[in-house]
Amino acid sequence: KGEYIGSIREIIELQKDGAVDFAKWQQQPEDQRDPSVLTDPVKEQLLTFHVIDWLLCNFDTKGENLLTRSDGKLVSIDKEGALTKIMDDGAQKMSVTYAPHTDEPIYNIFYRMFRDGKIDFTPQNIDVLDKVIQKVEEKSDEEYMKLFEDYYPCIWFNKEERQKRIKERKQNLRASYVTFLNELRPEEKLGDRLKKDSQQG
Repeated sequence: KGEYIGSIREIIELQKDGAVDFAKWQQQPEDQRDPSVLTDPVKEQLLTFHVIDWLLCNFDTKGENLLTRSDGKLVSIDKEGALTKIMDDGAQKMSVTYAPHTDEPIYNIFYRMFRDGKIDFTPQNIDVLDKVIQKVEEKSDEEYMKLFEDYYPCIWFNKEERQKRIKERKQNLRASYVTFLNELRPEEKLGDRLKKDSQQG
């Protein structure tokens, strides 16, 4: 009928030279991936992207969905898997193993590298994560849930439970990261830096 179904995306000018090919990087064996590509700016962008994808219950952010813009910053594309796994038991807790799609989320690799001591998170990295979490917390639950209004008419079953789980991801965001980071490297208790009662200023 001359009709097309798909998504409209902004045209992005990509970096031509020196950009990391995260798709190839992800395809390498676990013990051969170069951790040096995860510079502090990249780590901070991945920490930020992970917050967004966690809230959206999107587990389809693989290496090929990370592009480097001409200004050197990463952009994370393809969020069409958002909320598709909101009812899955494995999607309710942060982990480094949950992989419901053909390619695992790049965050699994990212956080395993942290768990295994191949990369570290600096106080600045954690501060960036804290600021992103705080930005989410500044929205009221009512204001936050309005962001999903266009999604609600598409829910055919378990509507109330789906809405409840969306809200809970927002409400439990900080606590989820505290628990997750502390579980990855229990001896360091890095997640404690995100506890509200330990914040300064």
